[in-house]
Amino acid sequence: MIALRCTEKLRKKLRLPTLSEDAPPSTAALGDWFGHPVSTRHSRVILLVSERSRLAVLVHARQLDRFERRFADATADLLLDLGAPAEAVADEREAMNDVVYARTNSRSVLGTMNDYTFALRIYLEEEPEKTLHEIALMLSVTPIGPLGYDSPDRVVRGLLGTRI
Repeated sequence: MIALRCTEKLRKKLRLPTLSEDAPPSTAALGDWFGHPVSTRHSRVILLVSERSRLAVLVHARQLDRFERRFADATADLLLDLGAPAEAVADEREAMNDVVYARTNSRSVLGTMNDYTFALRIYLEEEPEKTLHEIALMLSVTPIGPLGYDSPDRVVRGLLGTRI
């Protein structure tokens, strides 16, 4: 089970009822996820960030009835490309089959999301040929202050038991 902590904009986009901050702790190694929609002139994307690793996953903001599955699939693909063991990826993917929605509760993660949003808008405008997966891979090597200026890709590998 994972807790997906939504900004108010994402809650409205997903047509969820008013959310509480309370949620059971996530059972996945990457912890709770935070989500926010990002729009540019040409793209509508949902940015999702893992609380523990600050890994960013990107999915198109369409077919929202399939959002949870597309989020889980995009996460699994990204983890595999970052070198995570297939067994650990399967465990994360399994945990993502059960999603509990809650309100955001970490200003630190929201700050990271603001930084990613700025970078994401630039990537989407200046490099439209890049896929969301390619952009997520580029974001995964960004040094993050709350991680001691480590990068999400390195933290993910540590959390999922892969030597760097």
